[in-house]
Amino acid sequence: MRIRVLSDLHLEFPQPPLPEVPADVVVLAGDTNLGVRGVRWARQAFPSTPVVYVAGNHEYYKEAYPRLLERLREAAAGSTVTLLEDAALQVGEVTFLGATLWTDYALLGDADAAMHECRRGMTDHRLIRISPGYRRFSPEDAHALHGASRRWLTAALREPGRKVVVTHHAPSPRSLPAPPGSPIDAAYASQLDELVEAS
Repeated sequence: MRIRVLSDLHLEFPQPPLPEVPADVVVLAGDTNLGVRGVRWARQAFPSTPVVYVAGNHEYYKEAYPRLLERLREAAAGSTVTLLEDAALQVGEVTFLGATLWTDYALLGDADAAMHECRRGMTDHRLIRISPGYRRFSPEDAHALHGASRRWLTAALREPGRKVVVTHHAPSPRSLPAPPGSPIDAAYASQLDELVEAS
C-alpha cells in the first residue's frame, strides 16, 4: 500500500501547489487548514483516493470542541475523506487508527509546570473553545482528551491485523525537531514510546 502523508500544510497561508504523487491512501495528519476548510480542500484535491483526516490543533482555532468534529464529519460526508478522532478506518487489509492525541504535558516530568506555562503561552488556550458553553480550551481539557485517546489507542492496538496510527501531536520526544527543553515543548509531544514499542 502506498501511503502519502501530509501534515502541517497550513493552507490558511499561501502555498505552492502540491506535486502529483501516486498513492492508495492520503493521510492528512492535522493542521491542514482552519475549521472545515481542510476537508473541503481534500475533497477537491483527492476526489478518487481515500483520505484519512486527523484534525490538528490549528483546525480548532476560532472553533469549539467537540462541535468542530461534527462539522468536519458533515463536510466529509459523501466523499473520499474520513475524519478520524479516536476512530478507525479499514482500507483494504490495513486499519488506520486516528486521533489528534492532545498532550498530557508530562514530557519533561512536571505536567503541572508545563500546563501553567502553556496556559499562559500557547495560542491554543486563547483561540480554541469548548462547546456548548464556549469557554476557553484549557490544558486540563487537552490532558483529559489525551487520556481518552491513549486508552482508545491502547485497546485498538491489541486487536489483530495490520495497523497504521495517525496522530497530529507526536507520541515521542524523538518526533520533535530538537531535544525538548522548554515546558512549552510538552504541548507538542507525549512520552508514549512504550506503547509504540509494544505495538
